[in-house]
Amino acid sequence: MTGRNAMEEFKGATSVIVTQANQRELDRSITNFEQSVIDFDQSITAIIEDGTINGGVVVLPTDNPQLANEVLLADKVHNDKFQPAAAAMIVLAIN
Repeated sequence: MTGRNAMEEFKGATSVIVTQANQRELDRSITNFEQSVIDFDQSITAIIEDGTINGGVVVLPTDNPQLANEVLLADKVHNDKFQPAAAAMIVLAIN
């Protein structure tokens, strides 16, 4: 969800002529998106293996195979579809 929000910010920042202030907004949106990808990956790992997320929340690994499968499927879609689409939008906006 955070990644989608960051990309919405990104779309808004790129929908106008880029001025210096807009460039800062664009840079902030890209940074927020990049952080959301890191956070998403950490969450996936925590659910499957275990880990600490969001500044100290300890997540134990799931013992539910169906949940694990759904989480891995979400990760695949995120990696194979969402991230490439977002990267393409960023390239178009920068160039």
